[in-house]
Amino acid sequence: MSVVTIYCCGTGEDRDKTANIVPATWGTTCGDRSWINDGPGNGNAKYAILKSEHVLETIERGSKLKKGAFGSKNTSSAKGNLGGVGTQDNIINTIQWLWFEYYRLGAPPITAINLCGWSRGAVTCIMLAHAIEEAGFREKIPALKVNIFAIDPVPGGANDFGSGNFDKTGRTGSPDELSACVGEYQAVLAENVGGAKGSAFRNCSPTFKGQGPGGRKMEFPLPGTHSDVAKLSGAVGKLSVSLCHRFLTSHGTDLAISLEMTEAEELEQFAIILLEHGKFSKGIFRREPVFKKWDVAFERRARVENKERAHRFFVNSYHAVLFQRALPVFANYINTPPPKAISGSQIADLRSRYPNTWQAMVNVGYLNA
Repeated sequence: MSVVTIYCCGTGEDRDKTANIVPATWGTTCGDRSWINDGPGNGNAKYAILKSEHVLETIERGSKLKKGAFGSKNTSSAKGNLGGVGTQDNIINTIQWLWFEYYRLGAPPITAINLCGWSRGAVTCIMLAHAIEEAGFREKIPALKVNIFAIDPVPGGANDFGSGNFDKTGRTGSPDELSACVGEYQAVLAENVGGAKGSAFRNCSPTFKGQGPGGRKMEFPLPGTHSDVAKLSGAVGKLSVSLCHRFLTSHGTDLAISLEMTEAEELEQFAIILLEHGKFSKGIFRREPVFKKWDVAFERRARVENKERAHRFFVNSYHAVLFQRALPVFANYINTPPPKAISGSQIADLRSRYPNTWQAMVNVGYLNA
């Protein structure tokens, strides 16, 4: 395989926690050209992160390495969870592995590097792309493209992504920028991370600063918490993993088990999300309950851009696109004021082919049951 795929677990997570999309997808990736970084503070001694940056810093200072320095690991759960200690070591260790893959005798040339991560692991992917560029991989492989699927990228409050000298510590770039080597960036963003956690752990929406029109970026805002969007289960998680697997396979990652849905299935999944996260409320002057979309967390309202947030039906812009493709008559019906007439046979056909979408339209008030 000429495509290399790298996975980065979130804080406190490791490769064995397969209820999370990232380790589960790593586990189904075919071939030997995949790598996984366990998350900082995962609490599993088996998956403690090697202190590679400490070794580099010691050598750069001209100091003598202590016995066992090359085997020293980050074992503190507190430092890993609160400060992200170990994330920079993950980047250094990954770069080293990539060079081994590049020079491995008999291995096919690397043509693309796909990155997938959640939370701090998603930001590790962004920062890893900077390190790939700085390390000189694109000089060796001019056509190289790095593609990133980020699941609610969050650096954390105090974090281990501070700027520094790449030659001395491997640190380079910013979580808010995408490296010039990135070909495509997609991200799932949770809209309901509120309270102290939402304030302390801001999410990233990096831009292609200084690159020009080459890179593509798409974000999928979804209702739910930081963890909801990263689970294999649940209404939101099932859509997240479908988007993730489609992205990876479209860029050449071979998955033994792909949970990618068809567009029709994704349209129905959006309706399930709307039904599960929506709610009925009864206003002071209303006698009948009114169906409402979910309340977006204050902390995410300004940070997560969602052009369809005010729409009473669409979850996000991708939902609107799928609806238009599959049901243009109904798209015209709900988007043209006043609504155009629609026949009983068309409604019956909708109910037969897209029962969840029909039910969501009933709940919102576009159709009668």
